[in-house]
Amino acid sequence: LIQSHGEVAEWSVPPLAGRDGLKAQVWGSTVFFVYILFSEGGRRTYVGQTSDLGSRVRAHNTGRVKSTRLFVPWKLIHAERFSSRGEAVKREKWFKSHRGRQEIARILASMQ
Repeated sequence: LIQSHGEVAEWSVPPLAGRDGLKAQVWGSTVFFVYILFSEGGRRTYVGQTSDLGSRVRAHNTGRVKSTRLFVPWKLIHAERFSSRGEAVKREKWFKSHRGRQEIARILASMQ
């Protein structure tokens, strides 16, 4: 589910990083995630980036994110980790492009 990009040599989960351990640190610096959510009921996808994946997915599923609250529940279908926010933002923008949307369609098709 989670793919690694950049110079990420060690993956460690701090003990108090969140209930499901999806916030990570590499050599004391934060790791960033680009994630794709899917809403079965709304048949929609959402692409975002964060440094705390577990908390962010919970925020989407508890209605704390205005743009996604109408389509809960959301399922995490894909995540990638990056060593810098800049890399994550670039990848997030790519997923929102035409070619990125085609890749999301392939990810969804592989789930069936």
